[in-house]
Amino acid sequence: MSDANWNPRDLDERIDAAMDAATNKRSEPAQQPVSLRRQLDAEIEAELEAALEGFDADSFSTPGGPRTRAEDRKHAPRSARGQEAEAGPRKGKVVAVRGKSVFVDLAAKSEGVVPVEQFGGKIPAIGDMIDVVVDRFDTAEGLLILSLKGAAVEANWENVHKGMIVEARVTKTNKGGLDVEVNGIRGFLPIGQIDINRVEDAAVYVNQKLRVVVTEANQREKNLVVSRRVLLEQERAELKEKTWATLEEGQVRHGVVRSVKDFGAFVDLGGVDGLLHVGEMSWVRVSDPSGLIKVGQEVDVKVLRIDRETKKVSLGLKQLTPSPWDRIEERLSRGMTVTGKVTPADGLRRLRRA
Repeated sequence: MSDANWNPRDLDERIDAAMDAATNKRSEPAQQPVSLRRQLDAEIEAELEAALEGFDADSFSTPGGPRTRAEDRKHAPRSARGQEAEAGPRKGKVVAVRGKSVFVDLAAKSEGVVPVEQFGGKIPAIGDMIDVVVDRFDTAEGLLILSLKGAAVEANWENVHKGMIVEARVTKTNKGGLDVEVNGIRGFLPIGQIDINRVEDAAVYVNQKLRVVVTEANQREKNLVVSRRVLLEQERAELKEKTWATLEEGQVRHGVVRSVKDFGAFVDLGGVDGLLHVGEMSWVRVSDPSGLIKVGQEVDVKVLRIDRETKKVSLGLKQLTPSPWDRIEERLSRGMTVTGKVTPADGLRRLRRA
């Protein structure tokens, strides 16, 4: 065989043939012995799978289990850490007060801390139940960082997120609302999100500090948008439930005038608006309600009627002052001559109905 046509595989075949001839048999393909350890592992695994069939691991939790709650958080996505609890406020029990932190037990192996300054100097007692909101999870300490429900959180670009309540300082007005600063972060408060009612002059808020809720936070674009209206509506909704639970006909309630119309005014009784009709404002005829009460004015009114199905409340103002018909027989007698003023007939009819 010439060197030009030489192939290593030919040499291998010739060596194999020579060895076969020497042993007078051709080598059988070698079979790999089955590992006894592998066989036992496979049998054990099959038995475990059969025993655990239908078992829900998520519903099983025992002390000293293979993985703790803190370890579960470490294995969770970064964006989800500290968010495994249900959204919204949670009830917690104060278990300790150390330094600048109040330790709160949330049950289910969860413990968190609330900064002392959020209590405004009124430190809770051990055993008190408080409403808190989960802010984030501190992996280094293995604790949930909590905030009191409704309390403003010290924000930065590392922890700020949608739904967080923060304190914003109004720096100036712009075409669409207000420029604000949240712990050094520049933000924007749209004019429609300043208050529940329409804001005519946003300049009155400049240099004020407002509690607001974050509605948009984009760290990459350095875009922070906040809303005060959302927070006010949340607080109003909670107050509304309490007011309806205690509201009864005949009560005298303290309220704030929200708006004035030709037919009367709407008074906020605490999350519930009641109608103060123009005919219930005074014992004398009122031609212009705005001449008697103003928007933002605090007034005491009497609850005249409640329709819980339609959620309508009728209020009266004149009922809190003496009626001109009270003790009239002591002031007027038959045959007495008096001087009077002619008034429209409709006003007289309303007076007689009263």
